[in-house]
Amino acid sequence: LALSCGMVEPAQSFWSEPLVRCTGYCLIFISALYIYGGFNRQATKSVRRRLISATLACFLIFIDTLSFIHQPDSNFLNLSSYAFSRLALKWDGLFYAIFLPALTTALLFLAPLWNEIRCRSY
Repeated sequence: LALSCGMVEPAQSFWSEPLVRCTGYCLIFISALYIYGGFNRQATKSVRRRLISATLACFLIFIDTLSFIHQPDSNFLNLSSYAFSRLALKWDGLFYAIFLPALTTALLFLAPLWNEIRCRSY
């Protein structure tokens, strides 16, 4: 399709759609936990395997995400060569977007620990 500026819009394949990629990321991560780690969540060996498989799945997803937002014909090491807007990331408010979910997660994990400490003191 010709645009008004004379450029041709690149055709997107089905696999480059963000919704398809997000669904694929979820499937990769969840399946990696069960395929390599097994179903026994309490065994130390299983926990170790699940941690390794989750780390590998996150690494694969990270590499695919970088290839998705990388602008063609630019250096991979330059941060300006990545279109972070394709991930709906903005620099404005980035601190709060990282800090508030981390604080919420810490508080959620702190509550059971606090309850355990409180019960042991009686």
